[in-house]
Amino acid sequence: MNEVRVQNRFAPPSGERKNRRRAHESGSIAPLMLGLMVVMLTIALGIFSLSEAQSKFVMDDSKRLAALNLAEAGVERIVWRLRQPSDVAGNYGPFWRNVALERDVQLASGTYYLTSMDENTAGVRGLRIQGCIPRRTALNAVCSELYVEVAPIYMKPWSGAALGDTGVPVANGGTDSFKSSEGPYGTGPIYQNGDVATNNTAAGSISIGSNGTVQGKAYYPPTAGATVVSGADRATGGAAPNPATTEFVSIPPIPPTAIYLQPYDGKVLKTLDGTVLSQPLLPGVYVFRANGNKKSIEIKGTDSLLVAGTGQTVFYLDGDAEIAGNGIVNSTALPPNLLIYGRSTNNAASPPIPGCLNIDIGGNGHFHGAIYAPQASISLNGGGSNGSVSGSLAGKSVTFNGNGTVIHYDESLRELAGVIRAYRLNTWTQLK
Repeated sequence: MNEVRVQNRFAPPSGERKNRRRAHESGSIAPLMLGLMVVMLTIALGIFSLSEAQSKFVMDDSKRLAALNLAEAGVERIVWRLRQPSDVAGNYGPFWRNVALERDVQLASGTYYLTSMDENTAGVRGLRIQGCIPRRTALNAVCSELYVEVAPIYMKPWSGAALGDTGVPVANGGTDSFKSSEGPYGTGPIYQNGDVATNNTAAGSISIGSNGTVQGKAYYPPTAGATVVSGADRATGGAAPNPATTEFVSIPPIPPTAIYLQPYDGKVLKTLDGTVLSQPLLPGVYVFRANGNKKSIEIKGTDSLLVAGTGQTVFYLDGDAEIAGNGIVNSTALPPNLLIYGRSTNNAASPPIPGCLNIDIGGNGHFHGAIYAPQASISLNGGGSNGSVSGSLAGKSVTFNGNGTVIHYDESLRELAGVIRAYRLNTWTQLK
């Protein structure tokens, strides 16, 4: 009888079937692993790219910060240059005439570049400046840009009747004051603000004689004492430390529109090329040269120099001045309409500038104006029978010679801006 064998369906698979199942399972896992590896690789690449982008961003940000620091350093350097008195040719305010010096200036690992400059009527300067790493013209340049405004700080040389850097010997002279905004001297009230001041700390630097009278205060430096003033009881306001900054600074720069003149001998006014100018001089800016032993201005006898008073006239003196005879005639008798600056000696200039070292004022003329000559000894020599000075005088020294020598200080001169002694940062804006 044949034997029938019945296989149990629950029996373990044979070895062959096990092998086939293992092979099937292995074939299913391989694609899964491959896909997982692709995903992980993609994530890794993304993380690397993000890290690289972040690193580049941080690097660029670091460069931008460095570029900003360069622009700021450029601003500081420019402000420092603004405080320098003159260039080798004796031109004051040299920075504003040679902007090229502030372009592509190398500092540390980059450069700064002054892209533009402007000025408003109040003397405020606007500067647009770039800082770049490694330099402005490089293909990979990273730049930051600033716009800053710098405002002038003024020294006011005409804040009193007389300011003498080394002293003011008043002797038997005197001062008083008026306001030309109320009319020429003698047509309105007379005030007692004819102050005198010095920067010298030595005793007796301001000396008021027994017949002298200062109708105002006698100011001495805050670092000194009242012994600087001799005869303080003859100053109606007494002696006092000066609350203002009166340290001498450079005269204003000569504008490019100025007319240069030959030394004036009281007869004929001529430009450097020999052109004769008629009098009175129209309002404007004039530079009087000094050649050899000739003074910039020498007026004697019955001679005079006529100045139109319909606007402001400014004189720059390359050399000394003697203002006697009938003097400089300011037709309006308003001191703010005539300003005189004495230039400093400069042998490097072409032609050399002898410098305004002495100014003598006397004669029968009525001088109505203001003088600022940091190196000049200014002497008032009696004023003649009809002469007088209305305005303000500031120089190395201001000396009153003779009896009756008086300065009628014009208080309206305080309204003038004065002379720039420094600049301060006014506004600061980052453009990029």
